[in-house]
Amino acid sequence: MQFAYPHILFFLFALLIPLIIHLFNFQRYKIQYFSNTSFLRAIRQQHQRESEIKKRIILCLRMLAIAALITALAKPYIPAASDYATSKVMIYIDNSFSMENKSKNGNLLHEAKQQAKAIADAYGDDVEFYLLTNDFKPEYNMALSKQMIKEEIEKTEASPSSPSFSQVYRYAVNTLRSSARSGPALYYISDFQLSASDWQNITPDTNVHTFLVPLKAPHIKNICIDSVWILSPDYLPGTLVSMGVRVKNYSDETMEAVPLKIMLNNKQKALSSLSVEAGNTAEIIVNFMADSTSIQSGYVEITDNPIVFDDRMYFSIYAGTVKNILQLYTSRENTYISTLFGADSTVNYQTTEVKNVNYSILKEQQLVLLETDNNLSDGLIQAIEQYVSAGGNLLLFPSESKETYHNDINMALGTTLLGKADTAKIKIDKLNTEHVIFKNVFEQYPENIDLPEVKFRYVLDRNIGNAKEDIMTLENGESFLTAEQHGSGMVYTLASPLSLNAGNMVEHALFVPAIWNMTFSMDKVNLYYTIGNNELITVKIQKDIDDKHLPEIKAYHSDMAFIPEVKTTRPYMQLLVYHQVNADGIYALNCQNEHLADVAFNYSRKESQMEFEDAGSIKEILEQTNLSSFSILDIQHKSAQSVTRHIRQEGTSLSVWFILLCLACLLAESTLLRRYFTQS
Repeated sequence: MQFAYPHILFFLFALLIPLIIHLFNFQRYKIQYFSNTSFLRAIRQQHQRESEIKKRIILCLRMLAIAALITALAKPYIPAASDYATSKVMIYIDNSFSMENKSKNGNLLHEAKQQAKAIADAYGDDVEFYLLTNDFKPEYNMALSKQMIKEEIEKTEASPSSPSFSQVYRYAVNTLRSSARSGPALYYISDFQLSASDWQNITPDTNVHTFLVPLKAPHIKNICIDSVWILSPDYLPGTLVSMGVRVKNYSDETMEAVPLKIMLNNKQKALSSLSVEAGNTAEIIVNFMADSTSIQSGYVEITDNPIVFDDRMYFSIYAGTVKNILQLYTSRENTYISTLFGADSTVNYQTTEVKNVNYSILKEQQLVLLETDNNLSDGLIQAIEQYVSAGGNLLLFPSESKETYHNDINMALGTTLLGKADTAKIKIDKLNTEHVIFKNVFEQYPENIDLPEVKFRYVLDRNIGNAKEDIMTLENGESFLTAEQHGSGMVYTLASPLSLNAGNMVEHALFVPAIWNMTFSMDKVNLYYTIGNNELITVKIQKDIDDKHLPEIKAYHSDMAFIPEVKTTRPYMQLLVYHQVNADGIYALNCQNEHLADVAFNYSRKESQMEFEDAGSIKEILEQTNLSSFSILDIQHKSAQSVTRHIRQEGTSLSVWFILLCLACLLAESTLLRRYFTQS
């Protein structure tokens, strides 16, 4: 109950009536006393009647004390001018995974839903309501009645999406701005996780009254699997696979002996454990035997409670077939390349002279190494261009027997040109360790690494064609090894011949990973994809499919299935799923009832960091950023009636004053009892 001050005054006046009547009777009795014939008798009667009046006064004080206590418990207030009135209200509920943290009343998401319904109840039935969640559902763009929004609020469930504060605010303002008769209101109910807070990106709309409703969760320890990767892409079915796992500890305590296991095709392949220091990451290499099939899927899992959405990382690996590598030479076979690939059982290595090459075998190669000179035919140049455009990998390096270099094939591919020859000795100074060639070569890049020396080279000049990426750079800043994409394939250009006369590159430890990893440079098949990132998904398929038939993505453990957008089908199938995947796991890619590949989806680790802003820190931010249209509504653990009072700004509480009145009445009663009735 809430009472405004006119009702309170009336109530007090009604309680004082018995006291007024008694006082009036006392005066009447006093007049009557002195009209009697017997003075002594009148005095006695007067004392008796005064005693009765005092008793009635005490009774009135008791009644008044009880009434004041009851009124105080009813939480009366003095009404104040209210600016909550509006014709349009939007309620945003943060339904990200962090809102599943435990709280006093279950979890934060449950609390958010209860507070959202209480906010709706604070407004009249003529208000237009809008609901907004992290999923940005288009059906919520329609205005809802009070009853309808309460029903939709109850249906809200946790979502893997975690948009930033500015994204939510921008979307909400664009919706509210259109047709509100008076300043619309936005209620932003969230735990205000730091990873989603980007106050600097907010452009406030002063016409929209924004109420920030922070929900505070208890401090929670959390560790998660941050990422997984395969150390070497070169593995076949039934061979040993080395997988790297990175675990991150977001708590302030060291986590000891965290159990970790790897499941592959529903079978446990490895079991291990690791320790992670507070606030740090730890990496572990786990070896397991791949199954005999090409398409293999599974997950890495740790044990950690109560946050579990980030304890499992799904992956899908493709155990390929023997790699086809072709060396095309001009005068004689390069022995360094033959030594590298010739004895490898995972490689089908062939060599042939450029004038005798069979063009039809080019499309079967994962890597072609071409020693270039002035004798390349137009037919070979055209065949090489078609091979690279279709997704092949090509290494161009100059012939040792030529003093000048003609750029016929470079110009046809639109790649880096070889300029004048330079015989000055110079060392390689920098490696691009982020490129696929060297990305997983070094566990930690050495500070004083010994890099190859170059004695003879051609100056690599930039062509006007494709974007160039430097992989090796010389001390003078010039390029030594470059990578450029042409069509669906990759072209590598080396400035020196592969011989000892040109330098010690062919005998250096970097020679093997540099040449070998070119075989897999265009193998863009990721182990997994992140839900919500809208990434271009690339899958390797073993056979061509008919463009007339659309592939389907289907979940293994549910009936969910959909047709993705297909960008390309050769040599890899590239897909876009937009926001159709909402649950992590392994999904099958099928076409005409044939299983083509598996695709793994994981939740974003953005929600793993359990750090939040409270009401105090938010208040400081509002003061610093001068967001005058924003205010904090601290209603966590409040009743629905309290929420209504907060929203309507119903004025100053009078409960304390009525408690004081109750105490005053009790004190007056006690005084009267001690003074007038102790001797009776």
